[in-house]
Amino acid sequence: MSKLDKLERFSFMPDVEQTARNNRNLSEMFRGAVTDYEFLPVDSIIYNPDNDYAESDNEESIRKLADDIARNGLLHNIVVSEIAPGSYKLLSGERRLRAYRLLGRETGDEKYATIYALIKRSLTPTQEQIILDAANLQTRGIPTEEKRFRKAGLRFIENLKREFGISDEEAIRMTKEYSDANAKTIDRNILLERDLDKSLLALLDAGEISKNDALVFAQLDEQTQQQIATALIAAREQGSAALAQKSGELSEITKENRTLREDLARQQSELNQIKAELETAQGATQRLLEQQKALYEQSLAKTRSRIRANKRAIADHAGGDHQATERTIRAELILDMSRAVKKLELGVIPLSGKITAERLVLVDPIGRETLLARLKEAQTRLQMIIDLFDDTI
Repeated sequence: MSKLDKLERFSFMPDVEQTARNNRNLSEMFRGAVTDYEFLPVDSIIYNPDNDYAESDNEESIRKLADDIARNGLLHNIVVSEIAPGSYKLLSGERRLRAYRLLGRETGDEKYATIYALIKRSLTPTQEQIILDAANLQTRGIPTEEKRFRKAGLRFIENLKREFGISDEEAIRMTKEYSDANAKTIDRNILLERDLDKSLLALLDAGEISKNDALVFAQLDEQTQQQIATALIAAREQGSAALAQKSGELSEITKENRTLREDLARQQSELNQIKAELETAQGATQRLLEQQKALYEQSLAKTRSRIRANKRAIADHAGGDHQATERTIRAELILDMSRAVKKLELGVIPLSGKITAERLVLVDPIGRETLLARLKEAQTRLQMIIDLFDDTI
């Protein structure tokens, strides 16, 4: 064999370290499974019957891949599961294997009789399917394969839950890590597969309604979805244009209703907040009035006590200057009254509990009028006390 032949042969053997990196996610998924890298006869490998992605592989796409392999070699190895000694099931790389076989038939070159493969042994059927879907989720998420990509994603999630006993949330997170699709796309696909009515899902899979319309319908309750499906199936009898028009109309109505419901919910929330603030203000007003009443009664009691004390003082000073004593007591009472009224007017009053001076702003105009009336009443009663004192001395 010439040096050139050896070089050409070598070009078809990928770097082992690069191959390991390319397949790290797959090889690390089942650490208990035996893994080897070997050249395998292409005739020893069977196609995977669960790989529904292969339905979209046409002769033109295989031809292009074969030409690329002929120029550049096999850049990524295939992945297989050993089902018996010398017999393997393909898990990843069906297009590559088909292209390899095409080159073998066309060129007759023996280098296409074997292919470099990552071999997994001792896998369960569920594990095989997980690896199959993981590979396709990483490489097949293109718009033309929307249906297969969506269904493979959900199957991948369910198999992860069953195989590893993990939660739905954790399985979805792992799926987002393995897939090249963005997280929003995966969330939408899960919504469609799990929540969309089966009749509507069939219309979507057949390409008879758009994904955007289907996403709108999937958020409705089961009964409403069934009604929409019945209307769309009836419209389909009039042709695809009538079906598309009806789907668009129902989607717009649904979105409008959802907007109205959101507006209603927001308005209800605002109303509840206003009610809560009103209740708080009313409660603050009531507590403030009760404190004003208590302060007034306390002030009245102190004034009465002063009157009694002053009477005793007058009696004790019976031989002194009665007129001077009367003027002194009268001046003290007037000063007490002025101080009390001024404090009430300025709101400089002792408060307790959760009521603070800053929260007095919650008192509505009616409450303020009530407090003002109480202030005037307090001033009048204090004046009456002074008059009473005049009568008693």
